[in-house]
Amino acid sequence: MPSGSRASLSSGRECDSVGTTFSPAALLSEKAYLNFFSGVAVELVPFDLDAAKRYGKIRSRERVRPADAIQFACAAAAGTDLFVTNDTRLSKLVVSGVTFITGVDRIPY
Repeated sequence: MPSGSRASLSSGRECDSVGTTFSPAALLSEKAYLNFFSGVAVELVPFDLDAAKRYGKIRSRERVRPADAIQFACAAAAGTDLFVTNDTRLSKLVVSGVTFITGVDRIPY
């Protein structure tokens, strides 16, 4: 991906695990997950006022779940070039501020 480009991968996984008991294997997995998001290759985008306004527009125009609309709104506010989702229905949407939306099955590995 070109320098300065942004990509969003919609995972659907919650980062917050307060009050949850994990096995040692799950703790290792959780640590790896959090390390990934702490790395230099990942930029966490806040749900700020711009994203909140975009969220309202997306929810009023599209039939998407609130969590999906939040992800699209944050991606749009950040000027994301590529939004990757595992939901085929979402990959067909057009969201202002997101250049390309595609399914994970269409990404060459």
